[in-house]
Amino acid sequence: MKASDWISVKDRLPRVNTGVLVCCQVEEQQWIEFATITRNDFKELRWYDASGFDLTTVTHWQKFVFPKKIKL
Repeated sequence: MKASDWISVKDRLPRVNTGVLVCCQVEEQQWIEFATITRNDFKELRWYDASGFDLTTVTHWQKFVFPKKIKL
């Protein structure tokens, strides 16, 4: 994962209801979450983490890519 892999939410958003990795930032603190962008009851786009909590500090996102499957 490189810094250039991240897409700014100002440039583009992922498809609605698709899980992605997001970077959140509050002041100087940054962290990564697994999240989905969804339309709420008022038809507004909102970010929600895997537990269903509203995320308001998303700055960047990128597709989540699984590793290659291991042959068993």
